[in-house]
Amino acid sequence: MRRSGWLLVGPGMLVWLAAVAIPAVALAIAGAAGAVAEDGPGMRHALGLLGITLAWAFWVAVPAVLLGWVPGRLLHAALAGAGSRSALAAPAIVLALLVPVFLPANLAYFAWWQVLGPDGAMGAWMIRHDLVAPARQLVLWLALVCWAWPLAAWCVAAGCGASAETAWALRLDGAGRRARLRTALLEDRAGLGLAVSIVVLFTLGNTSAFDLAQVRSIGFEIRTLDTQGASPAELLRSAWPAVAAALALAAFAWRAVGRIAVHPIGAPPPRGRGSLAAVAAIVLATVVLPTALLLGRLGTESRWGEFLSLYGPAAANTLATSAGAAAAGALIGLGTAAARLGGGRAVRFGSSATGTTLLLAGAIPGTLVAAGVAAAYNRDMSGPLIYDTPVAVVLGLVACFGFVAACIGRLAAAGEPRTLADARRMDGVSTAGALLRTAGPRLLAAGGSSAAVVFALSMSEVIVSARLQPPGWDALAASMLNAMHYQHTETVMHAVVVLLGMAIVGAM
Repeated sequence: MRRSGWLLVGPGMLVWLAAVAIPAVALAIAGAAGAVAEDGPGMRHALGLLGITLAWAFWVAVPAVLLGWVPGRLLHAALAGAGSRSALAAPAIVLALLVPVFLPANLAYFAWWQVLGPDGAMGAWMIRHDLVAPARQLVLWLALVCWAWPLAAWCVAAGCGASAETAWALRLDGAGRRARLRTALLEDRAGLGLAVSIVVLFTLGNTSAFDLAQVRSIGFEIRTLDTQGASPAELLRSAWPAVAAALALAAFAWRAVGRIAVHPIGAPPPRGRGSLAAVAAIVLATVVLPTALLLGRLGTESRWGEFLSLYGPAAANTLATSAGAAAAGALIGLGTAAARLGGGRAVRFGSSATGTTLLLAGAIPGTLVAAGVAAAYNRDMSGPLIYDTPVAVVLGLVACFGFVAACIGRLAAAGEPRTLADARRMDGVSTAGALLRTAGPRLLAAGGSSAAVVFALSMSEVIVSARLQPPGWDALAASMLNAMHYQHTETVMHAVVVLLGMAIVGAM
């Protein structure tokens, strides 16, 4: 890549250095130099707890991927414009499958728990029979599946390899359901593999939903250690199994994105009314119903004036940091796409290393991300400029969600026609101006999509924001989590309206 080409790649690399590389090195140095007190806080049986957390992750991933498979294929057909009905339904399908991803998993748990939990006859029955703890675990599993299946659907849509030619050939041959199912599995294997790995990664790194449900997970325990004053050395000693597992999963997920890049996405055949009805039923049952039941109480308990006076500044703070993270995510997404489109082998290798480490940062518990930012910037020189300001929160959010921008950038580059890529390679096009002329819309789409997704995801992040927020500076999601803990339902309902609005804006 020529010198001017780095104008597209370099800013994203600088963001990665500030948000991931420097905090990771600082945390490793602090952990190696720090002493571990024998009577200090520490996690016992970390490997066993990691096994339990991974079991939870796969128990969530399998049904989530199965639920998201048909919606993912339908989404791909709608985006590809296959069939007039799918094309007309595309905006509704996109919103229905994107908005739930932007809402936090702890909100899904709270909504289902309010429906099935303490207030009604079912809650009283559970208390009488001492079934509250198993019920919490069941509701947590249900909520995580309901939250994760739209994410799986998007992964399936990205890796869908269905084609109209194959579908017509199966029909002409009179193929049965088993033959069609085997063919669909082969066509969608890249997307299904990516869906499983991404859902497992998200569940492994989740802390707030397990915290709210009072279910032990490795992220929950690491956060508990941090609140007890554990040093970086003690945190790393307890968290190394989670970091090792997250690294392996991150490498697998990045390879899954690469497999999608190798196999061009074909246009699937149009879907009938049955697929649309199935997707509508799934969305209504898993997303609309619990949210509507939760918001149904807002009519009698609406106190917007009180909410805005108490939490208006927190909402404004969250908007500001989410916008900063979105800008950084746009640089990562655009830079990743530019590196894949116009970079040489070394640049593409660096892009892969960056994407893998971003996936790792997004998969590990948020407490470690926050500890890394603190170890890097809580110093005399950088403290007043970074750590004591909302900039630290922005860096933490980028570390949590920058991998989404990297994946979007790589997929955007993978969708380029091979003839155009070969022509650029033969002509040696690698300057910033030439890349913008030949792939400008693709680069801008990667940056814009990355900004929108990172913005919406950052709105609902809790652990990193609460850990890094400076004194006197509150975040809306953290305030909402506290309200959930103390059963202040009216506060949660008002915050849900705000988050839904921001999610719809990000989805559009």
